[in-house]
Amino acid sequence: MNNFDLSNYPIRKYDNFHFSSRKRNAFEGFYFKVAKKDGTTLVIICGYAKSPEKSHAFIQVSSQFISTLYFEYPIDSLKMGTGRFEFSIGNNHFNTRGIKLTEKNCNVDLSISMFLPWKRTALKPSIMGQLSRIPLVECKHDVIAPSLEVSGNIEIENNNIRFDNDSGYIDKNWGSSFPRKYKWGHISGFDDPTVSIQFALGRPKWLGIPFPVYVGFFKIKDQIYIFNSLNQGKITMINIGHNELIMENKIFRIHAKFGQGHPLNLFAPSQGKLEDSIIENAGITTEVKVFQKNNLNKYQLIINETVNDATLEIRGEE
Repeated sequence: MNNFDLSNYPIRKYDNFHFSSRKRNAFEGFYFKVAKKDGTTLVIICGYAKSPEKSHAFIQVSSQFISTLYFEYPIDSLKMGTGRFEFSIGNNHFNTRGIKLTEKNCNVDLSISMFLPWKRTALKPSIMGQLSRIPLVECKHDVIAPSLEVSGNIEIENNNIRFDNDSGYIDKNWGSSFPRKYKWGHISGFDDPTVSIQFALGRPKWLGIPFPVYVGFFKIKDQIYIFNSLNQGKITMINIGHNELIMENKIFRIHAKFGQGHPLNLFAPSQGKLEDSIIENAGITTEVKVFQKNNLNKYQLIINETVNDATLEIRGEE
């Protein structure tokens, strides 16, 4: 594994660490999720945070059956490999083939298959498109793997769980802080394991001014359909005693009704310090309907399922 080098900045850099050139108040983190159909969910978040007072690498691990575990490392223990999504933090390894963690009361040995990386071009380097290239945005978001299959064992605080070809997902965030207002979610666990739905709505600051951003995708088989303002897409979320999501573009309309989940307490960045906190609800039972326009420009129902492994974060008031 090699230390990072800012001189080589290819499109696939989005699948690995950017290593921000900001001299202060910066973070970068990968989010990994695997969930069984019964809603049992494991979340691993890893990356680095730096501020004038402190710079360090970190790994946090959370699930419904444990309190969040947080491990801190010297920042130079973070080493980047030559492939996409390939790095290590101390003796812990992450790549497209799997994740291995060996820490006190935390042993994770997971194998990844069906890893389909996000398709990137010069014009569309990330799910945010050209917005990802605007400098000094408070927080940027991207997807690394919209879906994958995960197998293996975890042993955490005397809890043993086996995953067998269960649904996985990887994304990342980078910048200085999480927005004070945002909504993010991911839904998987469908009868067709290739189906994956994700959305993010936020108001990150740019030059001190918050501005609205929304992105999302619907994946089925090997096709990914993006929802954002650039393709006349719409993403809205309302709370009428429960949270309901509506996503629309020229081809699809998605409606999701979220139930109650299990709260995970996670650490979040604020001005380059991992001293903030957010609550992510995991294992949410969710009713999902997906409609597709036919040749007559009429919507036809193609998915009507209730799944148990949705995750959802809501921060800030509207």
